[in-house]
Amino acid sequence: MKVAFSARASSKARNEAIDQVGANASEEWKAQAHAAVFFVAKRRPKFTTDAVWFVLRERKVLPPHEPRALGAIMLWAVTEGLCVSLWRYKRSVRVACHRRPVVTYKSLVLLPVKKRPKNKRMPL
Repeated sequence: MKVAFSARASSKARNEAIDQVGANASEEWKAQAHAAVFFVAKRRPKFTTDAVWFVLRERKVLPPHEPRALGAIMLWAVTEGLCVSLWRYKRSVRVACHRRPVVTYKSLVLLPVKKRPKNKRMPL
C-alpha cells in the first residue's frame, strides 16, 4: 500500500512532477520564460508569476501545453539566484487562476532605481 502522508514522499513526487512538466515544455518556450523571469526580476523588488506571464504575453509567446511548466522555470530562477520565495502569497490577477494564491518572490538581481524602467501595467 502506498504511503498517503509523508513529507519525503510528497517532496519527491513534487520534484518529479516539476521535472516532468519542465521536460515536456519546448526549449524555445523555456528560453523565453527564463528571459521573462530575468526581465521581471531586474525591474521589480517583489513579484509573482503573474508578472512573468504578463511579460510572456506581451512578447506574444504562446503558453506551453502545461502551464505548470512555469513552476520548473521558477525553481530554476531560485536555484540560479535570481530570486527567493518570501513564503508569502498574493491572489493572482490572471483570470485563468481564479484568484488563487500565488507565491511572492523577492528579486536578487534588481537594477538600481534610475535604471529601472516602469511598466505600470505589469502586475506584481
